[in-house]
Amino acid sequence: MRMGKEITRRNFLKGAAAGAVSVAAMGVLGNIGDNAGAAPGTVLAPLSGTPINQRVTVELPIVENYERDRTDRNGQTEFETDILVIGGGYAGLNAAYRAKLEGKNVILVDKGRPGYSGQSPWPGTFNYFDPDYDDAEAYYEYIRYASDYFANLDWVKIWMKESKAMKDRIASFGLLDIYPQMFNSDYWQTRDYYGYRDNVVKDHERRPKFVEVLNNNGISWLQHVMITKVIVQNGKCVGAVGFQHTNGDILKFHAKAVILAAGNGDVISTGHPLGDNTFDGEFMAYDLGLPIGGKEFEDFHTHQSFAGGSNWLGSEARFFDPNFLCGGNIVASNTASAKAEAENTTKSATSPLGMPYLDTSPQSMTPPTRASAQSVWYGKAGYDDQRIGKMITPYVRMDAPGAAVGMCLHLSSGVFCGNDDTDGYTGIPGLWVSGDGTHLSNACGAAYNNGNGFTTCFVSICGDHAAKSASAYVNTVALEKISNQNYGEAVEEIEHPLKLETGFSPMWARDCLQGIMGPYWVQKNKSEATLQAALVQVQYMKKNVADRLLARTGHELRMALETKHKIYACELKLLASLVRKESRGNAFFRDDYPDRNDAEWRKLIVYTKGVDGEPVMKFEPLKDEWGPLDTPIIPPPPSVIDKALRAYVTKFSGNQNALTITVTETLSDGRTNIITQTFTINNNAAGTYSVGAYKVYVKTQGNDQIRELYFVE
Repeated sequence: MRMGKEITRRNFLKGAAAGAVSVAAMGVLGNIGDNAGAAPGTVLAPLSGTPINQRVTVELPIVENYERDRTDRNGQTEFETDILVIGGGYAGLNAAYRAKLEGKNVILVDKGRPGYSGQSPWPGTFNYFDPDYDDAEAYYEYIRYASDYFANLDWVKIWMKESKAMKDRIASFGLLDIYPQMFNSDYWQTRDYYGYRDNVVKDHERRPKFVEVLNNNGISWLQHVMITKVIVQNGKCVGAVGFQHTNGDILKFHAKAVILAAGNGDVISTGHPLGDNTFDGEFMAYDLGLPIGGKEFEDFHTHQSFAGGSNWLGSEARFFDPNFLCGGNIVASNTASAKAEAENTTKSATSPLGMPYLDTSPQSMTPPTRASAQSVWYGKAGYDDQRIGKMITPYVRMDAPGAAVGMCLHLSSGVFCGNDDTDGYTGIPGLWVSGDGTHLSNACGAAYNNGNGFTTCFVSICGDHAAKSASAYVNTVALEKISNQNYGEAVEEIEHPLKLETGFSPMWARDCLQGIMGPYWVQKNKSEATLQAALVQVQYMKKNVADRLLARTGHELRMALETKHKIYACELKLLASLVRKESRGNAFFRDDYPDRNDAEWRKLIVYTKGVDGEPVMKFEPLKDEWGPLDTPIIPPPPSVIDKALRAYVTKFSGNQNALTITVTETLSDGRTNIITQTFTINNNAAGTYSVGAYKVYVKTQGNDQIRELYFVE
C-alpha cells in the first residue's frame, strides 16, 4: 500500500528542528507529566443505575487536548538530569525510585503513560521467595533442570535473596492490594465491568499508582515520549533524543547516565494489549553496536484459535483481577520431576500446556468452570503464607500458542551484558539496560518455569540494581551536553518518514510482517525451509520498506519508527533460529532438529551491528556450573579443515532478485556444516556479503548469472 504526500503533514513538527530552548532547573520542573488539569472521566453508575450500553468511560487518563502534554512541561524541550530512565513499567519504576533514594535527579519518560504501557498493565501475579521458609536448594536446582540447563543461576540466586524485600516495596506502592474478584460478585452475571471497577476495585486499581509513586517521591516524568536514539559521544553515554508524539515536539535529554528499560516487542497490531511493545530498546542498543541475544526463544502465551492473536487474557474481567501473590511451592519432589524431564533430550512439537501447535479440533466458546490456583502453598507449621496462588477468573479455552507474535521468552532476550553481569551495565560508560526484552538476564533460560509472577518481581529487582550502579557512576562524572551535530543527526532520523514524498503505510507494513512471522511453521515448529522463506521476505522489507515508511501525523511517525524496529528485530530472530540446530525447553523447537544438544548448543547466539550495517554473529558459552551436574569435560569443538562456496540467483519481477550463498564447511571430525543465507539484490549487483562468520564477494551479471565468487579473507 502506497501513500501519497499530504501537504500539511509536517506542520505538527513546527519548530521542532529549530534547536534547543532554555533549560529550566529540575526543581521547577516538578512532576512534569502530571495532567492534573485534565478533564476527569465520566463517573459511572452502580449496577442498578444507567444501562451499560449508555455509559461513557475513560480507561486511561486520556489527554483530550494534546497541547496539555506541552504545557505540562511548560513548553520545555531541553532537559538536564543525573539519570534518565526510558520506560515506565516495573523495571523503570523501580530504577527511578532507587535512583531517587540515592539522592539523584531523575527524569522518567514513557512512550505511553507509566503503568499503562507495554506489559506493565497485564500481570496478575507477583512471585517471591521467602528465605526463612522456602527450600532454597530445591528451587535453585529446579531452575537448573526446568530451564533445560540454560538459565543464569547467578541471577536466580539474586532473586531468591532480594525478592521478599521487593515484594514489601511493591506492596507499599499499593500494587499488590487484594480485593474480591468480579467472578464472586453480581457484576459478573451481567458482565458489568465498569460497575465492578468503580464500586469494588475503586482505589485498589494499580495502574494509576505508578504515577502516584513518581509524584510522591518527587520524580519528574513525561508521557507520550518516544525516545529514538541514545547518544554516545567521546566514549560515553550523554543522554538521548526523542519526540512527544501527541504534539510533535522533539525533546533533548542531557544526562550523566541512561537506564534503558523500554520493554519487549512483538509484531501484532496496535490495538492488541501488547501492541506498543515494539523492540525500541533493542533497536537503540543494536544501533550502538551492543550485542543482542536470545532472539530465537519464543513467548509461551496462548490464545484462541478462532480469534488468532487476539490477546493474552481471554476475558475482559481478568484485567481487573488483583495481583495475586505466588511462590513457595517448589519442593524436592518438583526438582526430581524437573530433573527427569531434563534427562529426556528429545523435545516434542507441543505448546507448554501440552496442546498441539496446530489444533484443528472444534473449540467451545463457553467459559469453563473456575480453574484452581496455579500456585499452591506447600505448607510450613506456624507460617501464615499470603501466597495463595493465581485464582483465575473463568475464560474461554486457549488452544493455540502465539498470542504475541514475534515476542521473545521472558528475560531471555535483549542486550547481553556478560555471564557475570548483575547490574545491566552495557560496557558503554553511562548506559545500563533493564527489564524484560531489553536486558538479556537469562534468568529463565529456555523455558518459563520459574513460577507465575516471577518476571514482574524479577525486573523490579533488575531496575533497582541498574539504578544503584548508575548512581555510583554519576558520582564520578560531570554532565556533558549532547553536541549539536549528534542532536541534528538524531532529528534527521526522527523526521525522515515525514519528509518522504511517497512511501508505505506503517500499518500495512506491520500487517505484512505479522503475516510473515505469525504462521506456526515460522513461530513454533521451525525448519530450515520455513525460516529461510520468512527471512527472504523480512530482509526484502528491511532493504525496501523500512526506510520508506511514510508518516503524516505524530501518531503515524511513531508507528513508522516502531515498524522499522520490528523489521530489524524479526531479521535477528530468524537468523538466530536458523543458526540454532537443536530444540530446547518449551521456547524453541525445530522440526528438523528435535533433540537438545548440550555439547554443542549450551551457548547464546548474539548479534551486533557490523560496520556495513549487517548483523554479525558470535557465540557466548554459558557457565558450566549452570549446566548438568555430571557434565563430562566437553572436548574443544571441531575445527574447519576445508570450506566450499556456491551461489545462485533467483529472478524476481522487475529489477529485484534473490541471491543465495551457501558455505559448506568440512570439519575435523568428518562432519560437514552448511551455512546458507539469502539476500535481495538488483540486476548486475556486485558486493561483499556476510554468511555466518564469512565474508563472500559475489559479482552478478544480468538477472541470474554469477561472474565472480570468492571468500574475502
